[in-house]
This record gives sequence, structure tokens and C-alpha cells, in this order.
Amino acid sequence: RYGGEEFALLLFRVDRQQALSICERIRAGIEALAFPGQDQMDGGGLTISGGLAFFPEDGAGARELLEKADQRLYEAKNTRNTLVPRNVDRRQAQRRAVRSVVELCPGSDELSFPGMTTDLSSRGLSLDCAVSFTPGTTVQVRFLKPFWGEDRETRATVRRIRRDEQSGVVHLGLEFEGHQDQLAALGALQQQPATLDLASSTGG
Repeated sequence: RYGGEEFALLLFRVDRQQALSICERIRAGIEALAFPGQDQMDGGGLTISGGLAFFPEDGAGARELLEKADQRLYEAKNTRNTLVPRNVDRRQAQRRAVRSVVELCPGSDELSFPGMTTDLSSRGLSLDCAVSFTPGTTVQVRFLKPFWGEDRETRATVRRIRRDEQSGVVHLGLEFEGHQDQLAALGALQQQPATLDLASSTGG
């Protein structure tokens, strides 16, 4: 514990991308956890921000590295729930706001759950649904007519989870397996989606 609500993490024998990935897993894991009283907090949940410094480009000694990490931490706090610098892979994946219906199938059986997408990129998507999952769970995502221009499906990993305690809606962040250009593959994204009542999808 570095001081107050600030913590320092020292990572040995990892490269820049590995460090970013580790810190992103920590950030996403805390965002996904439910804490008592989180509904009273700004944004409806407890999140963290982080600043990263790298040896030797950001400093040859502890003081220089801590100063750089502290500077980036305060930059991240201005945005909240983020890391500075951000993961290069995440920054390169441009997201588009897309509201349409998908199906999530968590196993090999035919059980599936509806979800409403909020944005979509070549690497993943965000959606709202009525069912929660465990971070790291792999699901089959189905893009079906008439909500999409053509029928498609792909596997994705649940990376972020946040439940709105007031409405019960679960906000999910999914990462596609491999590097798939879903925006191009899905074709006509401008299909008019039918409305989806998330509350009714739970059966009561």
C-alpha cells in the first residue's frame, strides 16, 4: 500500500504488453466484482484507475519510475476506470455505437439468452442483458436475421461485467476469439432492430 487509497505493483520479467494486459485484468476484475453499498457510489460501482511506468524508457531508478507512474495515475483518474497508457490493442479497435439484438449461448446445449448490443468493434462488443456471467467465461455470440444483415456466430470471452443494481440489467464487455473483422463480416449493420424488454427476458 503506497499511501491512502493508492497501491503500487512491481512486475518483474514482463514486457510492456504483458504489463498492460495484467493491469487490465486487475482493472476489469475489480469492475466486475459486487461490493456492498456500491449503488451509492458515482457510476453505480467501485472501479480503479492506474498509471504505468516502464523500465528503462520511463526512468532508470525507483524515484523516476514512481513519479512517472504517479503522473499517469492522475491523468487516468480524470477519465476514471481506465489505465494510462492504455493497451495498444484496445486503442486500435475503433468502436461503433450499434443497437441490435444478439443471442448468447454459454454452453454446448441450445440454451441461449438475448442481449442488446451497445457498441461493436473488430475485436469485441458491449451489450446489456439480464443474465450475469463469470469473467473469463467463453460464450457463443449469434448475430441472426432480421436483426443483422446475415446470420453469423462467433466465440467470445467475457472480459467485463457490471450489474445495475437499480434496474437489474447486466452490462457485459466481450472480446472476440482471435482477430476477426466482425464489422465487415456482418455486412448490413443498419438493419432496424426490434425492441427488447430486458426485464421480461428473465421471466418475471
